[in-house]
Amino acid sequence: MLIVKAAIGLFVLLGVLALIIGAVRRNSCTYTLDGEGVTISRQLFSSYSRRIPYPAISDVSVSQSAIGRLVGYGDVIPVTKSGFGLMKDERYSGEAYVTQMTDVPNPNNIAQAIMDRAYAAEEITRGGSSKVPDLAP
Repeated sequence: MLIVKAAIGLFVLLGVLALIIGAVRRNSCTYTLDGEGVTISRQLFSSYSRRIPYPAISDVSVSQSAIGRLVGYGDVIPVTKSGFGLMKDERYSGEAYVTQMTDVPNPNNIAQAIMDRAYAAEEITRGGSSKVPDLAP
């Protein structure tokens, strides 16, 4: 009986620790979509910032776990024409994509907003429309 209680306690402790690590990780990241492009910034022990102009974005990948789909969170990865978003960055435990926006609410809506702005920016460079659309509230 004592072993079962210890196992349950360890399981609960690991669960709480995972929640704390997730919250710290999420709060150390800032994602900005403005009229020029996407900026991804991370600050915890070190600082990292990457700016991707809309004309450079060729695709946006979205991934959601089963729990992420239930609660409306997921990861958004803007991919540049050079394939930049497809590379893994070993500084982030070998798992994080260089341009990955993690634990984003409504990731499909964010991905669509990025692509809409990328298409508009492409149109501007071709001499069409003169304004990148504002983000919907």
